[in-house]
Amino acid sequence: MAWEKKSFGNSPNKEIECTEKLYELLSDKKCPRRYRMIGIEFLRRLDDFRAYLKYPELHLPHTTNCIESFNKIIRDRCKHVRTSQALKLRAVTLLRVRTTVNCNHRVFQQN
Repeated sequence: MAWEKKSFGNSPNKEIECTEKLYELLSDKKCPRRYRMIGIEFLRRLDDFRAYLKYPELHLPHTTNCIESFNKIIRDRCKHVRTSQALKLRAVTLLRVRTTVNCNHRVFQQN
């Protein structure tokens, strides 16, 4: 089955159509159980994934890149820690030292 990448744009009707189509595909008996569980959970939390669109005044990041980069810092700094207590202490210390996470704002690049 080929999946076509389509933009929702600003049309709520198109989003509803795509959501209903996804529910239909997930309800099919041929859909593997694991995919069904993941897809239904995604649809259940769709508003959480779209929080940056719903609340633009909060300036939420559009991706998880800034959090992933912070996780890499924690992994690098905790590489040689031997006990779980030391790992927790090191991670908490890093979180206290770096109280903010800077994300690049959305920049549109023209082709």
